[in-house]
Amino acid sequence: MNSKHLQRTSADHLSERAQRVTITSRDQRNLNVDISFTYRLPQTSVALACFFHGVTQHSLSSEFEPVANGFIQNGFAWFALDMQGHGHSSQLGNKRHLHSPGHVTSFQNVCSDAIHFINAVTAFEQVRGLPFIVVGHSFGGAVCTYISTELQRLFGSRFCGMCLSAPAIQPSYLPGCTTSAVIELAASIHPSAVVMKWSADSQTADPLRGDRLTMSTVNSGVNGWLRLVPPVLSTVSAPFIITHGTHDNIHNLQGSVRLYVEACVPEHRKVLQILPCAPHNIFADPVHSYSCIRAWLKFAREMTGLV
Repeated sequence: MNSKHLQRTSADHLSERAQRVTITSRDQRNLNVDISFTYRLPQTSVALACFFHGVTQHSLSSEFEPVANGFIQNGFAWFALDMQGHGHSSQLGNKRHLHSPGHVTSFQNVCSDAIHFINAVTAFEQVRGLPFIVVGHSFGGAVCTYISTELQRLFGSRFCGMCLSAPAIQPSYLPGCTTSAVIELAASIHPSAVVMKWSADSQTADPLRGDRLTMSTVNSGVNGWLRLVPPVLSTVSAPFIITHGTHDNIHNLQGSVRLYVEACVPEHRKVLQILPCAPHNIFADPVHSYSCIRAWLKFAREMTGLV
């Protein structure tokens, strides 16, 4: 696999080849939640990759096409979830947030949906019994980290590890105010407290993506990871590879360092890949994207026993 090949395949339209499925989950308020996911299967599946996107993104966001293509070309069935409030999944919340991309009722609800999604896809006839990994970017990385212990309990050795890019563990987007207490306070004062500013990029033409040209709102549901994820870092025992850029102004590299240091994972089963000058969205740059995908595929193949 080479960088030219990755760039060429990323120009393909993932949405035209993906199949979409909607299943019903139930949140903590006992409400039915329709969660949607897409999947693509290689000619012969040898393992699964279950993908979780970041805030304002969705399962078919264009920057993740090279990631999906790389895994599929290596025999991984690719399943990607639209987390609640994103893509084609349910938009929940009060009237103010009913149609606000990125609004979720609670972090725990998203994690519950994630486990429901994995239960559903691992039961697919074409992949039943195969080993799987989870892949998460940003907020999706926080979800993967938080549910990893439960996945080990539910699936045992079938769950082989995590590939994470810039996981949401320690924020860096509040100048001079990076503690979870400050952000939680802002969210408690007003659910739509503005705590994040997205820069304009080429992805804004995507109708399923949140508007990055304006100030984006991060509500208390999304911010639940700030309170819940850091305390569980020392309980993480699943193998993982983390890729994080030094120029990430959304989630601080130190959060990934904390996970690497605190997790109770043997040295030979965890990897921290630091990309000099890479921004938060590693996959927006072909060079950084290629470096990340190559490392992830090596890790995924080793952990699932394909090497």
